[in-house]
Amino acid sequence: MKRSVLTAAWLLSAVVSAQASPGRDRLCTAHVLHSEELTFAPIYYHLVRTALLIVPPSGQAYQTTVEKMISWQTPPPRQGQKFRFWCDPGRLGDIHFAD
Repeated sequence: MKRSVLTAAWLLSAVVSAQASPGRDRLCTAHVLHSEELTFAPIYYHLVRTALLIVPPSGQAYQTTVEKMISWQTPPPRQGQKFRFWCDPGRLGDIHFAD
């Protein structure tokens, strides 16, 4: 259970916008389609690339890819995991990834 909570927190931090927008008042769903650990990460970190299927509350689902450095103690996301995050259905192409 703790592992899935940490993974959801990692994914949420990857997709949450760095700046709040007044239109972000709906919950989108993200499904992990594929995840892989890449090479050449600094010591004590993993570089992870994750393909996500974003499903807005009303509208067309779309795919995006997130690359993020995570601590070696954080489990990487796994195929089939789902989580929800706040999004703006009017600006689906304008997703900002937090550092």
